[in-house]
Amino acid sequence: MSLTTYFVDEEWKLQQRIIIFFQIENNKGDTVGREIEKCLREWGFEKVFTITVDNATSNDRAITYLQRKLGARGGLVCGGKYLHVRCCAHVLNLIVNEGIKEQQTSIESIRNAVRYVRSSPQRTKKFKDCIVVELIESKSLVCLDVPTRLNSTYLMLEHADKFEKAFDRPYDEEPDFLRWFGEDSGEKRKVGPPIPLDWQHARLFIEFLRIFYEITLSFFSSLHVTSNKCFHEIASITSQLTSWSQNHFELLGCMACSMKNKYHKYWGPVDKFNPLLLVAVVLDLRYKLDYLCWCLEDVYDKEVSPSMTGFVKLTLETLYKFYKQEAVDDKGREDGGSSSRDVLDDNNKVSIGAKGVSENRVNMWKNKKERRLMQIASQTWRDIWPRIL
Repeated sequence: MSLTTYFVDEEWKLQQRIIIFFQIENNKGDTVGREIEKCLREWGFEKVFTITVDNATSNDRAITYLQRKLGARGGLVCGGKYLHVRCCAHVLNLIVNEGIKEQQTSIESIRNAVRYVRSSPQRTKKFKDCIVVELIESKSLVCLDVPTRLNSTYLMLEHADKFEKAFDRPYDEEPDFLRWFGEDSGEKRKVGPPIPLDWQHARLFIEFLRIFYEITLSFFSSLHVTSNKCFHEIASITSQLTSWSQNHFELLGCMACSMKNKYHKYWGPVDKFNPLLLVAVVLDLRYKLDYLCWCLEDVYDKEVSPSMTGFVKLTLETLYKFYKQEAVDDKGREDGGSSSRDVLDDNNKVSIGAKGVSENRVNMWKNKKERRLMQIASQTWRDIWPRIL
């Protein structure tokens, strides 16, 4: 287990440091929570804003443990209400895997063919000879994926697609190739070798996965702040899935429908994810609350979006009150007085191509906003024109 801290230094530059890398005795939530608490104490961290973890039950319990322990020392913002942030890249990985799990035959057959090529230096050399014979010009070679990671599956398919003709030659020239697929893998025969239909599906999967690959890279970026980008990507995923679910091509439509069900489990109602992802959009001077309101109306039902907007405003108000009290307490300490710091916890509740897709949504909002301003200006001009005459 590793723990990375992110902070803004005195020059307002984002910094990150891996502060510990260790092995834990088990994956129980309390055990993980105690190790994190111990690490924070050793490094002298007195305040924690958020903790980002994978979507696992043990991590949920670890966050509950930390909320109790750190909250008792007054080291959390708003009593730890916004402490837990689920890793967006991990959630996206779960959503995509839900979409392709029923279409795994084609992917598995290509994966097994790649595994055969990578299984020994001799087989790799023979495969390189096939590449030369087929006059395929490429400096790269096939790579094996981690089946549970969409990024690696996308890269495996993208690389393998270029060598489709090279994979056809072992059928006739290498008897071991077909025998290898006939061998048992555990209790069942290996899927494959790939047929033309598998390669056709693979090309569809490549286009399908490319968007999510780019979004994942956006989530994983460590050189600049990404919190203000997360909801843009989440909204663009919704638009893309809605479009695909209405696609006439059955395979793509089925995958999109499966993914939409998983999407609504994690990113459906706004109370499913941390509201700070919405606050980050509001604090981005390029968008602010106006864009967020439009985005909520576009992504969710118009009956639900007003309550979600109210939830965001409530979150902003709660954070403002908290930091206002923090400023008062800091001033009191500087003046030498005592401070009775109260953690504010408002109990009022309110019901509530990746880059190209995201940019298109922003442009749609800007165009709508410009048309609205033109309508207001036109109406204002019609009102004052008779007075001028």
